[in-house]
Amino acid sequence: MFHYSKNEEVNIDLAIIGGGLGGCSATLAALKQGMKVVLTEPTDWIGGQMTSQAVPPDENFAIETNGSNSSYRLLRSKIRDYYRRNYPLNESCRHSPILNPGNGLVSGLCHEPRV
Repeated sequence: MFHYSKNEEVNIDLAIIGGGLGGCSATLAALKQGMKVVLTEPTDWIGGQMTSQAVPPDENFAIETNGSNSSYRLLRSKIRDYYRRNYPLNESCRHSPILNPGNGLVSGLCHEPRV
């Protein structure tokens, strides 16, 4: 990660304005294509509502089976894996493929913003 000063000029292929989930996803997709990308975010956290506002993802009912793309499935998997590695979970939770750490009803994956 690079931090540029306000007066520094850089040559890039793409500028992404906003570090919400959409901006992060667009940035990752462009980087995978070999592009030089700058992602800007006016707040201290990337991830949008999921992080800075502590709002769990608002998802469709089929999200666990067929309602997302591969990068979003990977994000969900890594969030769950973080809890499995770093939190004291009982055996049934530790091995649940659809672990909902916050046990919330808003989403099938309620979690802390820092995760």
